[in-house]
Amino acid sequence: MIDRHNYHLFQPLLYRVATAVLSSADIAEPIRVVLRHQQNATVLLDEVIGIAARQVKTRFGAAQSYDYLVLATRSQYTYFGHSEWPRLAPGLKSVDDATLIRHRLLLAFEEAETVCRPGDTPTPADVCPGRRWTDRG
Repeated sequence: MIDRHNYHLFQPLLYRVATAVLSSADIAEPIRVVLRHQQNATVLLDEVIGIAARQVKTRFGAAQSYDYLVLATRSQYTYFGHSEWPRLAPGLKSVDDATLIRHRLLLAFEEAETVCRPGDTPTPADVCPGRRWTDRG
């Protein structure tokens, strides 16, 4: 098995990593651990850049021969021509994506702690952790 990452990722739980409920280690298992009982499997950290007759060419290593070839291509986000959207609405398909979102989310809560001081009256648009909003009637 040749992969750019040395882990198998369970993507449905990425949102829990992004919201700091789980660690990335909780949803990513090393591929070598997953295949440790497969005597006929080899795991390489690399990227396939070419395919020839019963061999694949890799970016960093020598060509590898294979018995069976299964290709899993990656997907790419589309923002429908809006180049400003990725900055405002990052994707969530990788551990790096989830980590970036978690960083932004936790930083926003830390910033809210410093902005909302005791005695301030929050507006409906404010997020002040640990404070209840009063009806402004």
